[in-house]
Amino acid sequence: MLLAALGAALPPGLAAQEVRLDGFVDGRLVRTANERGWMEGGLGKLRYDGGGDIGPRLAEVSAIGSLRLTPDIGGVAHVRYEPEQRHPLDLIEAYVHYRPVSTTPFRWSIKGGAFFPPVSLENEGIGWTTIWTLTPSAINSWVGDELRTIGGEALLEWRDAVNHFELTGAVYVANDPAGVLLADRGWTLSDRPTGLFDRARRPDAVTPTLRRQPPVYSEQFLEIDDRVGWYFGGTWRSAEYGRLSLLYYNNQADPAARSTQFAWETEFWSLGAETRLGDFVVIGQAMTGQTTIQPTVSSNRTRFKSAFLLLGYEFGDWRLGVRGEQFGTSTQAPATAAPIDERGYAGTLAVTWRPTDWLRLTGEAIFITSTRSQRRFYGQSPEADDTLLQLSARVFF
Repeated sequence: MLLAALGAALPPGLAAQEVRLDGFVDGRLVRTANERGWMEGGLGKLRYDGGGDIGPRLAEVSAIGSLRLTPDIGGVAHVRYEPEQRHPLDLIEAYVHYRPVSTTPFRWSIKGGAFFPPVSLENEGIGWTTIWTLTPSAINSWVGDELRTIGGEALLEWRDAVNHFELTGAVYVANDPAGVLLADRGWTLSDRPTGLFDRARRPDAVTPTLRRQPPVYSEQFLEIDDRVGWYFGGTWRSAEYGRLSLLYYNNQADPAARSTQFAWETEFWSLGAETRLGDFVVIGQAMTGQTTIQPTVSSNRTRFKSAFLLLGYEFGDWRLGVRGEQFGTSTQAPATAAPIDERGYAGTLAVTWRPTDWLRLTGEAIFITSTRSQRRFYGQSPEADDTLLQLSARVFF
């Protein structure tokens, strides 16, 4: 199925010269968070809830197929099995790319299909995972939840012995609902990106009069207004200093348009940097933006921001990752006298041991504190503290 889906996206008449299949199985022992989680319609910020229960979980089985038709042309497809998604198997990414060989300092490439925008400085491992922790930051958790480039992207590079400059730009469709989850539930921390054919549970708190009705879901990858979104950014990489990245993203949605659901006009800036300080790797990223919907003559606007700093240390077969972050949103709706505000902080500690190429063991602890006024809909205090503990055994193939 995986290679067939990838092959179907390629031009007819081309035969693969090289085919490769990689992936992993991720099983975990989890001590769940206490607050009802976002996957169950609650306002909890963490992936696994259950009132502090301890038990095994199958996090995912991912297979990533790649093929190369010529030295210039190739393709990638990522299929995931995850017990709680809408379909047993779902597609996370699938795209083809063309990168001609260059003998000058300049090089260019293009790709088309469905893929993540180049926002994350964490999720650079196999299957869009991070090598330092199990759970990415709130910023990159949201990228996985709501964003996918379904279109085309171009990259222009210039390099010498020390520096490497990149300019990237893309146009895309079918991401008009992006922003609804940030507005409805705020920031979350999760390593479970939304599949292309999956749907996201919206919190019951957004429709408190319908609590006993069936759950409300959002289809994340829809084209509603026939507008084309775009992003543009640049990256500087240095053998001496590390890298610096800046990206502006705008889905150009019409906030008054609707089909089965409304379009959300979402735009943001993302700034990230990575460097080495002796034996330590330091990664920092900040994001600020807004998302707007206009169901009537008045608009509903949510402003959002988040930032994190990650410190990584690698020694032999061991890897240590420590991350601190803060996040917040502010929603002003015509029907409310005061904005619905969210603010929070999270700390993550992860220790990884990889004794062989095919096995990686990771222990992770996430501590989070947040304040969100919507919790009053459940008769709870707006303030909540929570903890998630995970021990992961990831087997690669």
